[in-house]
Amino acid sequence: MYSVWRCTSLFPDTSGPIVKYHELEPQIGNRQESLAMHAYGIKRFVYGLVKKWYLPTCSARVVDRMFDLPWNSWARLRYGWP
Repeated sequence: MYSVWRCTSLFPDTSGPIVKYHELEPQIGNRQESLAMHAYGIKRFVYGLVKKWYLPTCSARVVDRMFDLPWNSWARLRYGWP
C-alpha cells in the first residue's frame, strides 16, 4: 500500500494540459513584445538554470564530504556526543 502511495505522490496522473487552450487564447492573441520583456525572460531562464544546475552541483561537493565522514563523527555533529 505504501509503494502505491509513494508512486502516485511522485508521479501524479496528468492526462492533458493543466489549463485549457480557450483559457490561454486571449493571452496569446493579445501579447505584446518588447526588448525589456525578452531580457526579463532570459534573466528568468538563467536564474532557473542556476537553481537547477549550479546550486546542486556546489552543494553536492559539501554533501559528498559529509558522507565520507565516519558514523561517529555524524553523531558528534548532530547530537554533540563525544
